[in-house]
Amino acid sequence: MTVSYTITNTGTREGAEASQAYVTLPSAADEPFKRLVGFQKVDLMPGASQPVSVVIDSAAPNHPLSYFQPDPKGTWADGHWRMAQGAYNVQVGTSSANTPLQATVNLKVAAPPIRLRLVPRVLDLRGGSSPVTAELRVRAPYTLSDLKITNVSLEGVRALSTALSSDQRTMVATFDRTRLSQLTAGENVVVSLAADIVRNGTEDRLWATTTARVLR
Repeated sequence: MTVSYTITNTGTREGAEASQAYVTLPSAADEPFKRLVGFQKVDLMPGASQPVSVVIDSAAPNHPLSYFQPDPKGTWADGHWRMAQGAYNVQVGTSSANTPLQATVNLKVAAPPIRLRLVPRVLDLRGGSSPVTAELRVRAPYTLSDLKITNVSLEGVRALSTALSSDQRTMVATFDRTRLSQLTAGENVVVSLAADIVRNGTEDRLWATTTARVLR
């Protein structure tokens, strides 16, 4: 998000102004205070004006548009950063007590781009009992732990086990190969994975698909 405004020196002497940009998160974050998200200092001659832009990067290390939600079953440090959906109040001024420029921006939290991969990509259903492994992956800054994934199934077959990687961006699920008998043989057979998730505090359903070579 980019905040743009113009600073004008209305005085009779050359001067400098350090304008500050603040954001107040939606009510769902339960953080009603202003948070400093950027600033710009400009030097101006009397009567001169200069356009200023402050970029607010949601993926920045200081998490300008997110709030921290502790894990109720762990320590405070076990929580996760979350981005609330709703109205963000953007304010600009000389300090937190003086922000004459204000605007409200409604942001929708986009669903993270999740990729499904089978290991191996060839599903040999002609015999054997080794499990089928599926990998769900998401790119930074998203993590799969934010979705609280449960009840993972592949083509209706419940996972034998699931595990998250240390960076929480990959989930590995294993499935009983012998229970995938409903798949038809062929090249580029569409295989679907489903799971229960919680997104922005609301229960939802996750669907991901990939293709595989199925041997019968």
